[in-house]
Amino acid sequence: MLVHVEDKQWVAVNHIVGNAFQDHVYAAWAVFNGSSIKVRIAVSRDRGQLFDKAVTISPPSQVGPGVTYVYPEIDAAGNLYVSVVSFPPNGGPSTMYVARSSDDGHTFSPFVPITMVCRVRDRAEAIRLANDSRFGLTAGLYGNDDDAVYFFDNIE
Repeated sequence: MLVHVEDKQWVAVNHIVGNAFQDHVYAAWAVFNGSSIKVRIAVSRDRGQLFDKAVTISPPSQVGPGVTYVYPEIDAAGNLYVSVVSFPPNGGPSTMYVARSSDDGHTFSPFVPITMVCRVRDRAEAIRLANDSRFGLTAGLYGNDDDAVYFFDNIE
């Protein structure tokens, strides 16, 4: 059993010209300790020369026990977002969460669920799940062009 592993590191750079946080670098990753997972982030405000001490931006209770795929990203206004995917231990649908920082990574909103990731048996199940989504948004991957046409013709 793994006792302490820091993994799934990703970086983002604020490339928004003229933004107060332009050229700041954000490194985010998951920390696995054998029983839960937390999301950590470190920020460089000198183009990656040095990084601030890493901070935890999510308690495990906020995003579930199986978090991975930690991705930082910058929007057009220079806000920092960190998204994660939480895999439930029972193998059910995974949930994607996102947190936002508008102050260069000093503080973050709570992680909020934005969508689910799951496999479906057939087109009908995909449409039912998409139309019943509690998140209001749906995305999909398709096996072929006919699946995509069917999906978009039937989603509400």
